[in-house]
Amino acid sequence: FKIMQNCRIFLRLSAIKSQARKISFMFFCFILSYFDTKASAVMLCDSCSLAGVKMFSYSTSAASLFLMPQILLKTGLGVQSFALQAAFCGVIGFFTFLTPILLHIITKGYIIRLYHNPDKDVYTAVTYSVFLTEKKSVFHQSQVRIPAVSKMFTTFYAGQVGFLVNPDIFPVPHDYNHLMGYDKPFSFRADDMDQPDKS
Repeated sequence: FKIMQNCRIFLRLSAIKSQARKISFMFFCFILSYFDTKASAVMLCDSCSLAGVKMFSYSTSAASLFLMPQILLKTGLGVQSFALQAAFCGVIGFFTFLTPILLHIITKGYIIRLYHNPDKDVYTAVTYSVFLTEKKSVFHQSQVRIPAVSKMFTTFYAGQVGFLVNPDIFPVPHDYNHLMGYDKPFSFRADDMDQPDKS
């Protein structure tokens, strides 16, 4: 009798545990779908090569800063005149800091990942900051503006922010066409070009 009673208690406890697991799993999924902005968005493109390039640039700049005192001591420049030391450190320091700064200025708008919410037609562009942390920018397709004169490091503007995107990394070409607004109807009449977009 005690064995049967213990078995019933064990079955009830296991049933309660399974119910609790189901409830906790459903709650976890609800939290994820509520807070994750990517849950209803589709990733259109992914390019992760920029992080390696920036990391290589930062590492070479740090290595040159670390090796500069050693070079001054080993070559005898440390005992030379102050003007020679200043010229040497100025040239090395200029290229040491110029390369990562210039690389960041060129690639600060480069999109490494792009998400699209087709229900709201909203895009989430992920770019890198100067410290290689991901920065998200959210914009609507109607905010996308193509520059009148093509620029080397700007594919389109979203509001006042310029972005650079590579069309070749889109697996589906229509996604790029929709982003740029190439799938919209157009007219060659000058009157229609002056009118604002109503979509």
